[in-house]
Amino acid sequence: MLSDFESKGFADASEMWVDPYVVDGYDATAFKADIDRLWSETQPLYEKLHTYVRYRLRTAGPYQDTFEEDDPLPAHILGK
Repeated sequence: MLSDFESKGFADASEMWVDPYVVDGYDATAFKADIDRLWSETQPLYEKLHTYVRYRLRTAGPYQDTFEEDDPLPAHILGK
């Protein structure tokens, strides 16, 4: 039995996911390179924001002292 991506003619699921963003002159490799570049530009801000939110949650409010300084944020705190 073929998987969903195989039945649609793709080699793997990632090829299927990238397909809507591929147009003439802009291939999957360029798309993936752009995503990597954007993430590398965004990641420092994301990490600083994550650190600040974790600090504020740990120092005040109902979640004070419920997780350690280096722990990831519990998913149930921020919701969906």
